[in-house]
Amino acid sequence: MAPLFVGSNSDDSRIRSDRVGLAASTSNPASADTGDVYYNSTDNKLNVYDGSDWAEAGGGGTLSGIASGALTDGMPVIVQSDGTIRSVVQEVNNFSPIGVGTTNYIQNGSEPKYISVIYNTDQDLHVAFYEDETSSNLKGSVIQVIEDSVTPSVNTKLVSSRHPSETDAAFMAETSGANAVNAVFYTSGTTLYTMGSIISGDMDGATLTLGSEFSVQTSTPTTPRCIATNNTDGRTFVFYIRSADVMCRGISWSGITASHTGGGEQTVTTDSANTLSVAYNGSDKVLIAYDEGSNGKAVVGTISGEAISFGSAVTFSTGGAALLGEDGVSYDSTLDKFLIVYRDQGDSEDLKAIVATVSGTSATFGTATDVFTGSNNLGNVYYDPVGGKHAIVINDQANDLHKVFMATISGTSVTVDSGTGVAFLADQNKRMRLSHDIDQERFLALHRGNQTQKFELQSLKTSTITKYLTANNFIGFSDAAYSDGATATVQIEGSVDDAQSGLTTAKTHYVQHDGTLSTTAGTPSVPAGTAISGTKIIIET
Repeated sequence: MAPLFVGSNSDDSRIRSDRVGLAASTSNPASADTGDVYYNSTDNKLNVYDGSDWAEAGGGGTLSGIASGALTDGMPVIVQSDGTIRSVVQEVNNFSPIGVGTTNYIQNGSEPKYISVIYNTDQDLHVAFYEDETSSNLKGSVIQVIEDSVTPSVNTKLVSSRHPSETDAAFMAETSGANAVNAVFYTSGTTLYTMGSIISGDMDGATLTLGSEFSVQTSTPTTPRCIATNNTDGRTFVFYIRSADVMCRGISWSGITASHTGGGEQTVTTDSANTLSVAYNGSDKVLIAYDEGSNGKAVVGTISGEAISFGSAVTFSTGGAALLGEDGVSYDSTLDKFLIVYRDQGDSEDLKAIVATVSGTSATFGTATDVFTGSNNLGNVYYDPVGGKHAIVINDQANDLHKVFMATISGTSVTVDSGTGVAFLADQNKRMRLSHDIDQERFLALHRGNQTQKFELQSLKTSTITKYLTANNFIGFSDAAYSDGATATVQIEGSVDDAQSGLTTAKTHYVQHDGTLSTTAGTPSVPAGTAISGTKIIIET
């Protein structure tokens, strides 16, 4: 007996000798009874009517639930303990005001000077470099942040026995046989600052093993600033002022042993620079900001292998010196923007912030925004990658305390968040430096006391991330867009979701905390399925 074909009209109804044919359509039939089937010729799926809705036939299927929050088509979703369905996308919460942790100390009774600090992402530890005023030695101390608690390590190391002056630090990932932190500083022979030096320390947990002190340049450099690149052989670029010129020198590393990079010392600019700050985008661009007496200027440096080249100086502030702190420039890795913070001596010495956009060998600037009006010491700025905001730290000299302002970049503009300007560390009039602990979602703040003669440490919580994805709660993909509280349909294991983009065919993809899919597993490892095209994935929970 021949198989029966059931079609939607006489033209579709045919008798075939070897198969059953089904009616094809680009949309759901207008009416149906339980058990009816049709082939969707648009998404190439066989569909069955279950009495209330059409569902994809085969090994996959769908489930329904109440949406907790809005869902977009193709969004990875989880089931919550109350049975509702929500997006996997993590939520960023910015604190206003910020949270200030308890105070701890590295030393008491001897005022430290020339503080710098860097976070080692591989070890989840901070390293502070500073002058111990009692001994006039440069020291390094490993510091751990756990939530609101800050613990300085007993493993404080002598870095240099020569009298240091300004310091800076950079982290260099394990690319040259060492998981290293680099400290750059200049020292004095008897009374004159004569030599700029750099030293690297290999870290194994809280154990810091130091290499030998190495001369960056012997002809009276000042204001050292440094960045570390992630070349396979390890490289550090040191910036400094000498005779009012901004200079640069490349340092190569074999483990923690330094040598000069070929090409020698380079001139960044011959402008009469007074203060200097640099920021690195983590790949190939450096923004060098400085004041040259009457204007604030910036130069773009481009890194290519062992070499660095510089564009022409561009003015971002006129009419008065734009004085910068040690960390007067930060890089926004989310927006690919730089933020410059400076004290405008041409405008009542107000502290201002301005956005810099780097393109090629030059930078363009937005409109400056007032951060703080009133007597202040130089401000420093640090990027919070968790909250996507910049923490601007100032000293309010009129009230003799530190304040933290949170700033947000939008396009070429910067806005100081309302509710920030949080005061902490009262009765202190010395500048401070911060480093961001990505694991603890906090800043480590270090400063030297004034009246107290203490080296104080605190954690600052400016933002936090709430993550919803676990190893077990992913169930599939939203089948359409749904509003909060609506009944949502979810495509589950065995189904094919066709609302994706940028997939790699024939590769397993994993759900990420931000709602994206990647061929690299996140933490936890949550497989989403196998891509069968750039837009389709077979769901495998």
